[in-house]
Amino acid sequence: MEGNKKPLMGVVVNCMNLNIRKDPTQASRSLGIIGSDTVVKVCDDESVSGFYKVKTGDGISGYCMSEFIKLC
Repeated sequence: MEGNKKPLMGVVVNCMNLNIRKDPTQASRSLGIIGSDTVVKVCDDESVSGFYKVKTGDGISGYCMSEFIKLC
């Protein structure tokens, strides 16, 4: 099944400070941190290696661990 390419909205849950990473790995460089209850655009509803590609309201694009993003 192919993922949804239309942007979705997601909200940060169960994490006070979530890293936005350059690549979909925990070892990848952090581009920034978003807090709990922050709303982000999710670029695809299928995760890559446990990460969603996201874009913040500030324009930062990167990857966040999918377990901390609740799709809405």
